[in-house]
Amino acid sequence: MSAAVQGRNRKLFLLKCLVSALLMGWFLSRVDLLKVFNTVFRMPAMILVIALTLYLVTIALSALRWHLLLPHRGYGDLIPLTLVAQYYALISPGQIAGEVVKAYRLGKGSQDAEQIVASVIIDRLAGVWGILLLAVIGLGFGTRSPAGWGRITLGAGLAVLAASTFLLRFMAGDRFVRGTLSFLAGKGNRMERLTERCVRLLDAWKGYMRSPRTLMKVLFVGTIYQGIGVLIMEILARGVGIGLPFSDWCWLFGLISLVVFIPVTVGGIGLREGGLILLLGDLGLPDEKALALALSILALQLFGALLGAIVDLFSGISGSST
Repeated sequence: MSAAVQGRNRKLFLLKCLVSALLMGWFLSRVDLLKVFNTVFRMPAMILVIALTLYLVTIALSALRWHLLLPHRGYGDLIPLTLVAQYYALISPGQIAGEVVKAYRLGKGSQDAEQIVASVIIDRLAGVWGILLLAVIGLGFGTRSPAGWGRITLGAGLAVLAASTFLLRFMAGDRFVRGTLSFLAGKGNRMERLTERCVRLLDAWKGYMRSPRTLMKVLFVGTIYQGIGVLIMEILARGVGIGLPFSDWCWLFGLISLVVFIPVTVGGIGLREGGLILLLGDLGLPDEKALALALSILALQLFGALLGAIVDLFSGISGSST
């Protein structure tokens, strides 16, 4: 990576840190901080133990979902990378930084680098599909429902995801795309190497599209993974005194997940808090409890990032030829 690109990334990261700090400062200034911190620190220890345990289960499921797409890679090798991704997802600019790190670390120097990139993209899409499927189920069976903007947001998210999935599937076998890449290959050695990698990526993607059973397994595991994420949120919510059924947390979790995809903060910090305050406020719950829940989730996210940083520091993970 060039010095100019690194400089832009640093500036972008600092800008996102500033946005997160401003949002958090604004939210903290609007609530009774004593009530917020009392609510957080009075959370029963067993709630925290259960939440942390379930969080570790999600790491194992995330690695399993990826392993289904890369069965020739050891499951034990994918777990450390999954943890490291948690760390980079928090400290790096961009909401998909964790996936980029996973693909780069595992694919560096490997003959199947393009397949690894394709697997990471499919893995990410399966996770988002799982989020939105649970949100739709929550809307159908929940006792409450979001305001009009919430339904529009979920609908837009489904439409964009469906269009993206179709487009990527279409591109894998489209003659026009491959013809364009073939034309660009004649524009110099550097462009030829790039287009060759793009063609191999399309071939890897096409191979996955020919394995619907594998894709359904990945989607199933991804939905279970997201369901445990919803359960963690519900458990933490009960710990701060918010009693809503699991079905309602499904669509709440879906909306919050879409909100934190907006690439204007670091790790979604500030957006998650604002989203919970707004959504739970619409349901008649006080801002202090919403913010206490958001801070509890943030603490869990920081715990995951710390584990990832430790693994990254001591494991020396890198890609290898296969």
